[in-house]
Amino acid sequence: MNRRLLAAVGLGAAALGCGAALTATAGWLIVQAASHPPVLTMLVAIVGVRAFGIARPALRYAERLVGHDAALRGLADLRTKVYTDLIPLTPARLGAHRRGELLAGVVDDVDAHVDRQLRVVAPAAVALVVAVAAVVGTSTLLPAAGWVLAAALVLGGVVGPALVLSVAARTEPEYVEARADLTRRVTDVLEAAPELVAGGALADYLDQVDSAHARVEGASRRSARAVAAAQALWVFAAGAGAAGVLAVGAPALAAGELTAPLLALLTLLPLGLADVLTPLPEAAALLVRSGRARRRLHRLARTEPAVTDPATPLPQFALTLREMPESRASSERRGPHLRLHGVTAAWSSAGTTVVGPVDLDLPPGRRVGVVGESGSGKSTLVALLTRALDPRAGAITLDGIDLRDLALADLHGVVGLVDDDPHLFGTTLVENVRLARPDADDDAVEAAMRAARLGPWLDMLPEGLQTRVGDGGVDVSGGERARIALARALLGDHPVLVLDEPTAHLDSGTAAAVLADLLAASSGRTVVLVGHRREGFVDLDEVLELTAGVGDTTVNFRRGETLSPSVL
Repeated sequence: MNRRLLAAVGLGAAALGCGAALTATAGWLIVQAASHPPVLTMLVAIVGVRAFGIARPALRYAERLVGHDAALRGLADLRTKVYTDLIPLTPARLGAHRRGELLAGVVDDVDAHVDRQLRVVAPAAVALVVAVAAVVGTSTLLPAAGWVLAAALVLGGVVGPALVLSVAARTEPEYVEARADLTRRVTDVLEAAPELVAGGALADYLDQVDSAHARVEGASRRSARAVAAAQALWVFAAGAGAAGVLAVGAPALAAGELTAPLLALLTLLPLGLADVLTPLPEAAALLVRSGRARRRLHRLARTEPAVTDPATPLPQFALTLREMPESRASSERRGPHLRLHGVTAAWSSAGTTVVGPVDLDLPPGRRVGVVGESGSGKSTLVALLTRALDPRAGAITLDGIDLRDLALADLHGVVGLVDDDPHLFGTTLVENVRLARPDADDDAVEAAMRAARLGPWLDMLPEGLQTRVGDGGVDVSGGERARIALARALLGDHPVLVLDEPTAHLDSGTAAAVLADLLAASSGRTVVLVGHRREGFVDLDEVLELTAGVGDTTVNFRRGETLSPSVL
């Protein structure tokens, strides 16, 4: 428990203690005033009532400020840690997760884990402090009343939450599964809404969303019933406690061991503790949820990445690029020589080999197309070239250096990727492109955009580079998004570019035009262009066709030949 959370617990205990003291002191004051004593004898109680009444909301406000500050700081730190843990797992270790399920798990699990401190640990600690103080104070005045109050607190503050824990342990797995299913279905509908509307299938999918939502509500409702029952139990315990204190206090009053105002104070004290124990049943339900969330996050953090930096990576100067022959066109650049030697790959250590063995030679400036149907191994080949996946056998070298001997940051500075669904953040054009090189100035960003054939479009924008593209790039077309992704790669100055279906979401005519611009803008670089169809695959040195099948694969790019190897 950090210092901010400890401060929040202290403030919360003081606020709820003031609330209980206010109720009890007010009862004492009313009974004492009924005997018409001199006002001066009640002055301390009058001041106490005012002080407790003013301090309670002030302390509660301060507790909320400090507690939420601690929670939000913890949320920011945990989100950063989780995203940092996720990055090395992409895509090889996350391929088995649906986007909706992963989104629900990461977002909701992080929130539940942080809520554990604010809505579980803090209320429990506050309740413990105030309850112990109330029992000790009551026992000092009347020991029998202290035992009655302790019994009421155990019934409402221990038995009730224990009931919630037992119910939540059964309903929480169902709730998590239903919530993940709902998020997955909602995500699918949002992503494919235009296609569903065009195909007349939107109503059916919305019915599935409603059914998933009903399952979430059902699981949540069962947990809520347990929480309500536990809170009702505390109401009963508070009333029974007040009656019990009155029952044991009446003989003491008759015997002169206790005054009537003090008996009123002790009788109202259990009722004044209502705010102390009311949050505990909900905290018990959240304890189960946050515990499971914490275990899932720990499993995620312990997942072994598919690729890691070597213990002693070669220094960056090992990537020094050789000059291109002077006979090449001046637009062509120096670049590294990328090769695959007998490479096989699988997406998990125990999985079936999905590509290879492959021999692939990509000398500087080579421009190669790779086409094939889904499942033919294109994505696996892209993952190998960008080292999102390491070979199961064989080696991939860059100027004779095994990629596994290079730091990932150094490699990513050489090999750039433009994928089929580039993400644009809800900010300006300049910031979206600058992701590739954060230290680049506006002139460099504009030069990269013009090199990506975005100049005429950029000139038409009233705000130029400061134009906002909307969350997810909703304010730009598919072709513009593909060119923006290429501008990022050009700004990163990658001598090797892997274009993974950059026009997958465009019609044939637009795709051909965009591909022509992409290839022209990447002149002089080594290019691997991956796609489902051959349209637009022009001005390439070679086109390789991948077909799903069984057998070894040897891929050698030679001018004037088109190979059709078998890829498992």
